Amino acid sequence: MKVLVLQGSPRKNGNTQTVVESVLAPIRRSGGEVEIIFAAEKKISGCRECFACQAPDKRAVPGCAIRDDMTDIYLKVLDADLVIMATPVFCWGMSAQLKAVCDRFFCFHKFEEGHNYTSLLRGKRFALIVTAAGDEFDGADLIVEQFQRFMEYMKAEDAGRLAVCSVESGEKLRTDAAVKERAEAFGRQLLKHG
Repeated sequence: MKVLVLQGSPRKNGNTQTVVESVLAPIRRSGGEVEIIFAAEKKISGCRECFACQAPDKRAVPGCAIRDDMTDIYLKVLDADLVIMATPVFCWGMSAQLKAVCDRFFCFHKFEEGHNYTSLLRGKRFALIVTAAGDEFDGADLIVEQFQRFMEYMKAEDAGRLAVCSVESGEKLRTDAAVKERAEAFGRQLLKHG
């Protein structure tokens, strides 16, 4: 199984990555091929809504006119069996780094007559990992709602969501056996349906 993680935390070794590593542990043990892209380390511009991706010769490819690190990310998303989106809660939403990636997914949609469209991500499996200092109703819930709507619009498969909330400190999170087991169980669940 090829797994691509779109990691939205600007802290490479922060709470979100701690949870991601626990989720990935059973996938790696099973021989899964894993790649983590740290969005904060990439040059990713916002979508210009120029509609160049909708040109007739771009019907089967993302076709984004912006030449930055998303060009490679598009190909990796298409190649992956599972895409995991990971983010901390920032001001009641996903991080700006991951939001920029999501906005650029616009080019995976190819508009047709009326309100119809084809999605290049139809049936692609996506999962979500959210970490939060607050409780589940202090922003994590809004990210889950956004993710669900994103999946519907992309006609993708929602493979599951894991929210680790009320995180007091990174050190406590790293030593919390219950959180580690929940995260590993989520990883096993993702494997089972892969």
